[in-house]
Amino acid sequence: MAKVITSPMARPSDVTVRELPGGQSRRKWETGMWIGLFLLPFLLLFGAFTLWPLAATIIYSFFDWNGIDPLSAKNYIGLGNYEELLRDPLFWQSFWNTLLFSVLNTLIKLPLSLVLAILLTRKWLWLKRFFRTVFFVPIILPVALAGQIFTFLLNPSNGALDSFLQATGLIKQPIDLLGNESTTLLTVVVISVWQIFGQYMLYWMAALQTSPRNSTRPRRSIVSVYGNSLSTLRCPQLPHGGCDWPAGAGQRPACLRDCGDNDWRRARHQQLCALLLYL
Repeated sequence: MAKVITSPMARPSDVTVRELPGGQSRRKWETGMWIGLFLLPFLLLFGAFTLWPLAATIIYSFFDWNGIDPLSAKNYIGLGNYEELLRDPLFWQSFWNTLLFSVLNTLIKLPLSLVLAILLTRKWLWLKRFFRTVFFVPIILPVALAGQIFTFLLNPSNGALDSFLQATGLIKQPIDLLGNESTTLLTVVVISVWQIFGQYMLYWMAALQTSPRNSTRPRRSIVSVYGNSLSTLRCPQLPHGGCDWPAGAGQRPACLRDCGDNDWRRARHQQLCALLLYL
């Protein structure tokens, strides 16, 4: 329902239409209902296949459960499984290997994806679409197919990599990269980076291509891990033409002190995005 407010001397263009509070509340309720309906399938699947298994795993961890019989009070052992786990040297070896894998994976894929994203957004580079496709293809490859590819490449008996290295005289005997304790972890890290870095490259490219081309803001050089200046990034444009940042904690820059709260929050969000690009 809408209420029309007029005056005896009002012209048609002066008529003001105001929404009654009840009509506005109804629209908000309908919007919320549709949002809930669209989210319902995801919430059901997420709860059934993610939240419930996670909660069940935590519950089962307090029992000496064989995986078949129902849980009972006589099988309850409290923190016994966790105490046994902390005393197991194999657990700690797996923990440190996983931590080292995560650190190496991150240190390689982030700089590598950033460098490639900078190169693939340059106007002077030829065949940009071809290279983007080549770097993105590993993401869509099934894990089983990727495993077969590296099985053929790294096989110590007739693998393509060892055959090439022997043919060029770089090695005299085949190297089992996945079977050697000193090279296994690094090999797995390289394979993981190969399969996932294309996704991070797209993220960097999206950030680079959405920065204003005509901005007059100062530019800051991005230096590669090798110490060479590769390119420059433009700071995302802040409302009202941008200004010097970051400001002090809880303080607005001078150019944003007259902004509304929404503009201020948007500016802070863009500032955080810019900080991530500057790192």
